[in-house]
Amino acid sequence: MNLRALAPLAFAGILALTGCGRRATALTEAQKTTIRQEVLQVMKPFFAEAERMDPNVEKTCLDNPDFAYASIDGKSYAYPEFKKMWAEAVSQFASQSFVIRGEKVIVLAPDAALYCWCGANDMVQKNGTVLRADPYCGTYLLRKMGGTWKVTYMHESSLPMAPAKK
Repeated sequence: MNLRALAPLAFAGILALTGCGRRATALTEAQKTTIRQEVLQVMKPFFAEAERMDPNVEKTCLDNPDFAYASIDGKSYAYPEFKKMWAEAVSQFASQSFVIRGEKVIVLAPDAALYCWCGANDMVQKNGTVLRADPYCGTYLLRKMGGTWKVTYMHESSLPMAPAKK
């Protein structure tokens, strides 16, 4: 067996085991609880603004090249395109509502967390027609920058929206 061929694999294994030289500081449960509460304090108003079709809902989002939004129609948007897409939605819909059946905050680091939720989304068109996506799920990556949590990535998925049955 050629030992030179194994050297890169051994090196990769060592890097993986040691975290590439970074020492991860384990968070206490109290720290994780605080982060979870902080993230929820950001996401609750985010959903309230989205329900009101607030044209500034993106104020919770990180306006930089790292931002990405993966929509239910399979498209990916950078921040400028996300703002434009949201402005178009605001012009077409009167409101929307979310039913959150389950949510979880996964703490990744002192400055990074995932917010995951599943439920349903109803969008009310300006003519009163209600479109429903059920089930509807979202995953949001938040980063804490300058003391403020911001959404830097969103991925939403659902079945296609259909008129709600009364």
